[in-house]
Amino acid sequence: MSRHLFSLRFSWVLALAVAGCDEAGQGGADAGGACTSGALVAQCPPGTNPILGAQAVSACEGAAGGVVLDGQGQATGQCYGQGSCRVACQFAVPCRCGVASVGRDGVACAPCDGAASCGNGACEGGETPANCPIDCGSTCEADERRCDGEVLEVCNLQGRWERLPCPQGEACVFGATPGSAACERDPGIIGGADGGVVTDGGVVEDGRLIPGDGSWPDGAVGPAPTAPFPRQLQVTDVAIRLDDGSVQNRPTPFAQLMSAAGSRFLWRWRLMPGDPIVIEGFGRASTLRVDERGGVFNVPRVDYPRATPEQFCAAYAACNGPVPPEQCAATMAPYLDARFVDPEWLVDCLAANAAEDCDLFLFFAPTCAENPHFPLPEGTDLVVNEVALVGDRLLGGPPDRSQMVAIDLASGELHRQEPLPGYLVGISTEGKALSADGRVAVGIGQQGNDSLLVVWDIDRGVRRAVQPMSGNGISRMAVGGDGRVLATVGSSDDPAVNRLIVLWNLEEERRIVSIRPPENEAQQGFAVLEISPDGRLLVVDVDQQTALEVWELGQRPQKIQVLDPGGNDRISQVAFAPDGRTLAVVQGAGPLAQISLWDAVDGQRWRTEPVSPGEVREVRFSDDGRRLLTLRQDGTLAFYFKVFGP
Repeated sequence: MSRHLFSLRFSWVLALAVAGCDEAGQGGADAGGACTSGALVAQCPPGTNPILGAQAVSACEGAAGGVVLDGQGQATGQCYGQGSCRVACQFAVPCRCGVASVGRDGVACAPCDGAASCGNGACEGGETPANCPIDCGSTCEADERRCDGEVLEVCNLQGRWERLPCPQGEACVFGATPGSAACERDPGIIGGADGGVVTDGGVVEDGRLIPGDGSWPDGAVGPAPTAPFPRQLQVTDVAIRLDDGSVQNRPTPFAQLMSAAGSRFLWRWRLMPGDPIVIEGFGRASTLRVDERGGVFNVPRVDYPRATPEQFCAAYAACNGPVPPEQCAATMAPYLDARFVDPEWLVDCLAANAAEDCDLFLFFAPTCAENPHFPLPEGTDLVVNEVALVGDRLLGGPPDRSQMVAIDLASGELHRQEPLPGYLVGISTEGKALSADGRVAVGIGQQGNDSLLVVWDIDRGVRRAVQPMSGNGISRMAVGGDGRVLATVGSSDDPAVNRLIVLWNLEEERRIVSIRPPENEAQQGFAVLEISPDGRLLVVDVDQQTALEVWELGQRPQKIQVLDPGGNDRISQVAFAPDGRTLAVVQGAGPLAQISLWDAVDGQRWRTEPVSPGEVREVRFSDDGRRLLTLRQDGTLAFYFKVFGP
């Protein structure tokens, strides 16, 4: 550009600027006099472009130290003046790492040697709130507190999180109000064993064991433990809405998929092995999988040919009338934007099938498949939310509760237990249990006030009725890893047997031993009765459901730990990892609910996480022992999955 053309261009820009500045000064100057454009422009150093008027006011709004920053934290200009009488001196080249000086000789950018990349989420390498607000701006409220595993994090005065590891013997615990947390004494670490509850080397207190005439089975009592559950964990959150947030509360495509699968609420969810994270859920008529990005799809899916807009229009026209060729792409676009559905597959499916079934344009993916996936054998009708899942084996019962039904999800094979005349079996999930190897199922058969235990060897097809009872109710049961030991707990009007934990040898059909509840234990229902997958540990809730006892099983069980998360919130769920000793514990409800991870053998709690919003419906470790899944539900609004993994 010639010097003459540059002078003309600068004069034109300056004239516009003067006009804008004069207009701004008509209402009285903020700097103590008329807004003089020449004086403002004169403050801009050589090589910068002066901007005045409303444009300058907007650019300078919130500029820290007068430095104008763009969305990437780069310095793009320097502001002078006050109020509506301002000039923004726009830099010819943005300063990526901040400004060293702005003066008569021009603009000098700060060197980037050693500076981190602005926008990487870390405030470092010379970055400041002024030159990189995206990294160094406030992310939390001062003195806000939270737990990151065993580490307490406190928000400093600059609005940034600082890590404060808890002292030895203490654990980070979330407080009663949002944004509060503290390091608190962990009785399982300080006291050793069970925090001081047991004083005789871990041997059970006298008077709580009632020997039976059965024997403890010889040999291993469960599958071999997996590798220890990893201590260094990352947390992945997956949120799936069930309505679209509108006033009409229209169901999302995910909710439509669930309805087509047989229920708004699926029976069970589990983690698929490998990466990336895939969560699988089972319904009456179909299976859904959710990936870590929140995408949802039926499986297995037909691989349809990739559809062009013209092919999509042909299927659309068969149901809705012809579409001009130039509008085909616009007609297809809304289907590509459908939430929680693989959009390209949806379009391919519609293009291939919708001409023969116009309802597909209304219901999208729930029925958009040539052969809808049906993981349960045809004719199976299990009761929703009354199903136990272990590995690839699903245990449930039909609506008439006449028998137990087991399904091999991998092979699709259906097993039916021979009905027990006159008895209802498996009234709830607490009324049936499945061994860790998936071979033996136990259910409660009930007829009036009489009940009995039904033991079913699924692979051999053998059903036995054992241990009839009258006037006694079993509220919880757990089966040992190989199906030879059963633990039950229940209530009775007879105080001598009320709330007894009873261990049975199912092969001998004899009671091995009973464990009385702790002295002065309050009379309330049971929340927890679990046997570890290897069959060596038993966990039961005590102290009004606020603590857990851990027992090492055998002919003479020994109590080895009492796990006390602290507080008065009740424990609602636990789950053992396949390693046989890592225990996930859910405590509390609503916004104060939290999940903690424990070593059930040495009593150490090593991680605590909040699990709100919503109520926790399911806690499950993956079969390979590498990940933990929690499912929370916020009414009918959304599902929230939290996945802990390496």
